[in-house]
Amino acid sequence: MEISDRQLPMLFRGRQLQVQRGSVAVRTASGAAPVGFDLAIDGTSVNAFAADPTLGDLPAAALPGAFTASLRGSHTLEVTSAGNLAPAAPLPGDTSAIDADKLTDILIAVDYRLV
Repeated sequence: MEISDRQLPMLFRGRQLQVQRGSVAVRTASGAAPVGFDLAIDGTSVNAFAADPTLGDLPAAALPGAFTASLRGSHTLEVTSAGNLAPAAPLPGDTSAIDADKLTDILIAVDYRLV
């Protein structure tokens, strides 16, 4: 994924930012907790998801330092283990690692300020 000034409010475009907090949250179907779910974000494993009250109690984990240190730029996000969000019985020919009925969205939340 690419984060550039286009994704920021006009007030922050072209200005130096300091990330205060960064989280990755997963939105799952009702009753589907991200047990055993593991993401690699910029090469760093992220798998300690816990309910975050600031994100509507969605399961969330801290973004790695490499991501928050260089907010603008290219970032990688890879599912390294689907855990219990994997399809229970994949259809023949379906190579999906994730069951779309269990994992509905992955959200990136970043709090930042001008420096």
